[in-house]
Amino acid sequence: MFHLAVITDEISQDLDQVLAFAKQYQLEGIELRSLWEKGPFELTEADIRQIRQETAEAGLSVCGVASPFFKCSLTDSSAIEAHLEGLRRCCEYAHMLGAQLVRGFSFWKEGDTDYRRIGEQVQRAVKILEEMDMQLVLEPDPSVHTPNGQSLARLLREIDSDRVKALWDPGNIIFDDAGEIPYPDGYEAIRPWLAHLHLKDARREGGKVTAVPPGTGEVDLEGQFRRLAADGYTGWVSLEPHYRLSRELDENTLRLPGGYAISDGGYEAGVDMITRFYRLLEQWKLR
Repeated sequence: MFHLAVITDEISQDLDQVLAFAKQYQLEGIELRSLWEKGPFELTEADIRQIRQETAEAGLSVCGVASPFFKCSLTDSSAIEAHLEGLRRCCEYAHMLGAQLVRGFSFWKEGDTDYRRIGEQVQRAVKILEEMDMQLVLEPDPSVHTPNGQSLARLLREIDSDRVKALWDPGNIIFDDAGEIPYPDGYEAIRPWLAHLHLKDARREGGKVTAVPPGTGEVDLEGQFRRLAADGYTGWVSLEPHYRLSRELDENTLRLPGGYAISDGGYEAGVDMITRFYRLLEQWKLR
């Protein structure tokens, strides 16, 4: 059976509140994105030591570091160098926290997608991953060059490294204009590389896509989780609601989430999401 976590800033910028949420709703861990208005590239070693101590005291794990690695321009050499250095630091932090994964992307979607060129840059990351003994998981996202399962699978074949796997987020696929069906089509494409999951749902209405509570959107979550169970998936699933009960997250926040812009109203949305998800799992007889 999979393990449940929550992405920190989807609940709060305050670590104590994130840990209290995880404990109250019987999660096993957290996934580190932003805390205290600092993203993974800005957090310090002292911050990481505090996160490690308080998480351990709460009896929880850190399943991964949700860095914004390679959410930058493929044509900006200085940004690429900064992101490679950020990846190295996140790998160090992951080791300190006992995590096995660092999240990454495939550069902002600008012009045509050159899989060979993107792959060459990711190969530079592979050298860091090998040196640091860490796994990178690439996430499909509507703002980058691999917005769905098919495109991500193509890039992973180009990279061809055991150090680079897939982070599957079926909810993200609804935001992509290509119209891929998250499950089963997208999942089948990335399944050979599956290493981690994010949980969200989304719905397209009137040409606009919004994140919605699980089970109310277009993602076949029942089919997806039944298949995960049949496949024997025992990795992590991190809650990432991306909706709020009293407001709508703006496009810039969704494009590069972090800080209070994403956390405002997060606790209430997190409670709504985990309550609904547990109810769905019970209906599907998966809990």
